[in-house]
Amino acid sequence: MLMALLDIKSKEELASVVETRHWKLLPPDADAKDNEEWIFITNHEASVKSTNIKEKVTFDAMARSAHAFKPSVGRFFIQAPDKQTA
Repeated sequence: MLMALLDIKSKEELASVVETRHWKLLPPDADAKDNEEWIFITNHEASVKSTNIKEKVTFDAMARSAHAFKPSVGRFFIQAPDKQTA
């Protein structure tokens, strides 16, 4: 099944991929009826490094964003009734 997923045509090519990627070809299980070979694919958690992303927020950037939330710009906030109609 792995050979089909990776488009591998021969056992030699599979052995090369297993060696290159540091996978392990496990011996067939003596109790298994299908006699399939299993490949242990290395756990990549140790090799994948997360990145801390920090965003620097400047006053100018905040000022541009804050403009959108001003009551005079839109109807986002509850509007106070006009003094003339109250």
